[in-house]
Amino acid sequence: ELAAQARMFYTEPAIGDDDRARHLDSAPPALAAALGTLASKLESTDWIPPAIGAALKATLAEHGLKMPQLAVPVRLLVFGVAQTPSVDAMLAAMPRETVLARLRGGLRGVVTS
Repeated sequence: ELAAQARMFYTEPAIGDDDRARHLDSAPPALAAALGTLASKLESTDWIPPAIGAALKATLAEHGLKMPQLAVPVRLLVFGVAQTPSVDAMLAAMPRETVLARLRGGLRGVVTS
């Protein structure tokens, strides 16, 4: 079980069809823009959970989203799963470049209409 959990840090995320349909394809229209905003904020923030959490909260406020509307898609795009421990702590445990690449790569697959 531990090996399966650790895999999310070392392999590209594979998002299941059910999770994609539920959390990405039917996402609020603001999600794609919010993910782009978050990626931009994460480029320059301190790579520690409180600063990452502040970037998440600022993005939520800017785009009028609630935490699950942003955090679940972030988890899917970065880790390939819908549920993890605290998203800011999980992101901080992964290299910034990996998080940014996965967020930006996943943006292409987010339906915005």
